Amino acid sequence: MNGGTSADEAAVRGAIVADVFRALEEVDLYGPAWRALRRKNRTYANALKDAGRQEWIPAAAYAALLDEAVLIAGGSDRLRAMGRDWVKKELADGGRYATIRRSWLRSFGDGPGEVFRLAPHLWRASMRKNGEVVKGDAGRGFVRMVLKDSPVVRGSKAWQATLEGSLQGLLELSSPQVQVQLGPSAVDPELVEGIVLWPAAR
Repeated sequence: MNGGTSADEAAVRGAIVADVFRALEEVDLYGPAWRALRRKNRTYANALKDAGRQEWIPAAAYAALLDEAVLIAGGSDRLRAMGRDWVKKELADGGRYATIRRSWLRSFGDGPGEVFRLAPHLWRASMRKNGEVVKGDAGRGFVRMVLKDSPVVRGSKAWQATLEGSLQGLLELSSPQVQVQLGPSAVDPELVEGIVLWPAAR
């Protein structure tokens, strides 16, 4: 497990960060966001250079870049859409992670509830000491997820929007009508909570 509570130790796999930065470049947000971050925190900006060549990137620096991107975009909608499109592209047939998705679907099925079970595994593979995704309540047409022990994500609305879009993209591969809502838990503000809804089969 890679759960943890220290924001200083939390990290994101460099290859994932590099992928997200390329997606931000495609929507003209990465360059302006990085330059804005450099003006405010040169240490964070330097930590993000050549992300794809580093094994791990500090989660706080990654979150700070996403926060700058939201400011430049004038809201979180573009980051949410970017996360959705990036995940769908990478997991779709021909994408970089298509083989992982196909293997999972063969083993567990292609319904939203089954595909959702892939999320905790993807999180563990992508993060170090940056919390844990666990499945909460579930029923016909809905499932609840909880991200615990991740103060960096909890403190970044930009990261939450990107994660919400990414989860939307993952689940749309099995159900185009899926809806994802993600943000701080109304019950426990220390948690980030996601609700996934889709039309239940009759």
